[in-house]
Amino acid sequence: MGTTLGAFDVGVIDGLGVNGAGWVARASSSLSMVWDSWIIDGLVNLGAIITSLFSQFVVRRIQTGRVSNYALLIVLGVLVFLGYYLRVTGVTLHNVLH
Repeated sequence: MGTTLGAFDVGVIDGLGVNGAGWVARASSSLSMVWDSWIIDGLVNLGAIITSLFSQFVVRRIQTGRVSNYALLIVLGVLVFLGYYLRVTGVTLHNVLH
């Protein structure tokens, strides 16, 4: 009886239970490390690369340090949003004046 219980302890409890749980933990940890390294860090790095490209080419052309240029960009932005709003709502200049 003791030999049978010993074999059961070694084969099932230690083998599948303890060692199996350890194997599952190591496998899921490895999978998590791969997911974090390639997917999560990859997306963060992609965002950093896109931000760097935009800051080097697009934004540096706009940032001149002159207040008049910034005021012009604000006015153009307001006009674009106003035009979009009027287009979406269907309001025309003819409707406003009459």
